[in-house]
Amino acid sequence: MPALLYEWDKTFDSPLQKAQAEVLFLLAGGLRRLWPDLYETTRDFRGTWVGYVEGIAEDFCNEVHRVSSRSAAADIWARFELTGLVKQSPPKVRSIFDQVHRQIEDHLKESREPLLYLVECNSRACAAIRDLLQGLEVEGLDTSEARLLMVYDEHGGSPLSSTYLGKGPIHWAVQPKPRAFWAALAAQSVLEHEYLSHLVPRSQSLSPSVREEWLMEVLLLDTKRRSNADHSLLWYLLYSLREVRELKHSNLPNVAYAMVSTEPYRTVYRRFNRELLTLPTDPHVAKRVDQILKALDAMPPEGAGQLFARWNGSIAGFPGEGRDDPRRGKRQPFP
Repeated sequence: MPALLYEWDKTFDSPLQKAQAEVLFLLAGGLRRLWPDLYETTRDFRGTWVGYVEGIAEDFCNEVHRVSSRSAAADIWARFELTGLVKQSPPKVRSIFDQVHRQIEDHLKESREPLLYLVECNSRACAAIRDLLQGLEVEGLDTSEARLLMVYDEHGGSPLSSTYLGKGPIHWAVQPKPRAFWAALAAQSVLEHEYLSHLVPRSQSLSPSVREEWLMEVLLLDTKRRSNADHSLLWYLLYSLREVRELKHSNLPNVAYAMVSTEPYRTVYRRFNRELLTLPTDPHVAKRVDQILKALDAMPPEGAGQLFARWNGSIAGFPGEGRDDPRRGKRQPFP
């Protein structure tokens, strides 16, 4: 594996901790290859994919402290297959888990690098963000692949992934927690968030509301366009497992969906995001973006058509002072 794409942080101070990380990615990587099949097979009946992922995530958490080598991955998966949840599942589901087991064992026999799975997720994430930017007609931004820095977090207090604004590496926290398995399973989407929200935008003045709320909705929409299975997984990780901070703008998901509902609205969506991602670092302009998001968040559904019909998506041209506010039917100032 190219050394520049992945390295261990000094927090990994023993071979046992590295073995725990290897087991995590062997388990998650094995299931990820069959993830679309599991999702399609189980999403419409009782005992959905959520219960299965919760089961293996709990097993990983319970066993990880006893891990002494990467070979423990096959044992953990075998015990999971013996649980009542799996044994009482339909034959097709059991067949999927059996295929995962064989993949893990083959991986171990061939002595393949377990973290190659995460490196491949990183490459795919970077390529997916390039495609997203191309769809938004964004040019001139840095979309180079960032290095991965593996961090050991015994107490689970760190973010699952993080990076410095505008530059790598991407820190990936390995934790003895169920959430670590969910993040590993959704690794490509989690890494896409690091690129879109933290590495790609030109402005370092953008607020958490922009990076963690609006751009997350942009990513969720793009993920849904590509894969319902990955969209559901990312949504569950973020919102059901509360991996996002408290939202200031709870209506923004509805606004984003409204923007992409028709071609005229998508024109607004593309221009707004294109300008947003290419803004220069400027606190005053970033504040204006926050004000736009606040106004969009407060907009009722019936106001969307009125606004999008007279707004071309330009940040500077957002309806302001001297114009009718579609939310209240009267003139409102806008800085």
